[in-house]
Amino acid sequence: MNNGDKYTWYGIIQQHLKLWILYATIYYVRNAIMGHDLFGYVDGSNPFPPHHLPYAVKDLEGVIPINLAFQEWVKQDQLILSEIYESVSEGGHAQIVRCPTSRDAWLRLEHSFVSASKVRVITSMVDRLATVLKPISNVDLVLFVLGGLGLEYGSFVTIVTDWS
Repeated sequence: MNNGDKYTWYGIIQQHLKLWILYATIYYVRNAIMGHDLFGYVDGSNPFPPHHLPYAVKDLEGVIPINLAFQEWVKQDQLILSEIYESVSEGGHAQIVRCPTSRDAWLRLEHSFVSASKVRVITSMVDRLATVLKPISNVDLVLFVLGGLGLEYGSFVTIVTDWS
């Protein structure tokens, strides 16, 4: 889809369809994970146990044995991560392919959904204002979006506002 297509009905439908598919995927995976009582892995309430037990004694070779609970946690987390990966569309794979845990993947998907939703809301507001003959200039729109960015984007905001 080229940039001109995003303002046609086809482009709008495609954008909404992608957003709906992402939402449906998150909802489906969330329900599956909750149904197996495993949501603590993705929401952070079941963090990984220590790699080694603090009171573990070295074996004869001088190695501290790995905590069995840690090994089980990693196995379960990787199964959940696989389920998440298999459930998202190909476009979503690029976002989560390097996520080491199911929680990381989940947070990336949530962020993608929230970001897409915000863009949709802003676009809708701009379109509504334009229909009542109160169009927003591109400069004002950019400044509005930049104003909503977090502190971690401060230097980027400064560069863009100084440049314009």
